[in-house]
Amino acid sequence: MVPREVTGSIVLQPRKIEALFHGFIGKERVEKNVDGYMNDLFGQSAITEFLLSETRLTFRKVYLDNASTPILYRLDYYNENKNGCAFFSGGWSVGIDEFVIAQGKAKCILTKIPDNFFEG
Repeated sequence: MVPREVTGSIVLQPRKIEALFHGFIGKERVEKNVDGYMNDLFGQSAITEFLLSETRLTFRKVYLDNASTPILYRLDYYNENKNGCAFFSGGWSVGIDEFVIAQGKAKCILTKIPDNFFEG
């Protein structure tokens, strides 16, 4: 086989992926080093390093079906409605330490649910 010469350039264009994520965070860790789980169109993921303060929400999300690099979410508090839902806005990034492979914007709504929500 004779190798072909390839010429040209690669153009990377940002894409907007609109996806709705849903999940839960337990009052205590649900498993060792796991604070909760999420689901989206890409699969099920574990939530780790969940931190919630009065001004910021941060957590890492890693998909369970592969050894993907965790996605870091950093979201700033911006509103709370009368029903107790807290709204956050910020971004996500994938990478290791300062080496960012991909990043984007994200919004999140945290809603408290009563303890008896899942009871029969």
